[in-house]
Amino acid sequence: MEIENRIRYEWLALRCQSSDAGAFEDLIAVMERPLLYYATSLIGNPDSALDVLQEVWIKAFRGIRKLKDPGSLRSWLYSITHGIAVDRIRKNYSRSRRRRFNSRIFRRPMSHRLQQKMPLRFIRH
Repeated sequence: MEIENRIRYEWLALRCQSSDAGAFEDLIAVMERPLLYYATSLIGNPDSALDVLQEVWIKAFRGIRKLKDPGSLRSWLYSITHGIAVDRIRKNYSRSRRRRFNSRIFRRPMSHRLQQKMPLRFIRH
C-alpha cells in the first residue's frame, strides 16, 4: 500500500511538472484534506488553517517544477505547510507581545481620590 501511494504521488508530481492541464487540480483533490488537518493541528484555528493552506498551494504551484525528486512530493507539501504555519504562529505571537507591551507602557494613573478619568501618562519601568 505504501509503495502504491508513493508511485501515485510521484505520478502526480510528474504530471504537474509536465504542465498537464488537470494535474494540479488532481493534486489538490488528493492532498487538500490531509494538509488541512495538519495545518489545523499546528495552528489550532480552522479559519487560519485555510489561509495557510491557500498559501501552501500558491507556493507549491510556483515551485513544483523545481522539485528534484518527484517521489518526495508528499513530504515536500508537508514541509511547506509546516513552514508557513510556523511563520503564521510567530507573527501572531509577535503581535500579541507588542499589544501586551503597549498596554503596559500606557496606563491610567492609579488614584483612589480621583474617581474621574485621567489622561494617559507614560510609565517607565
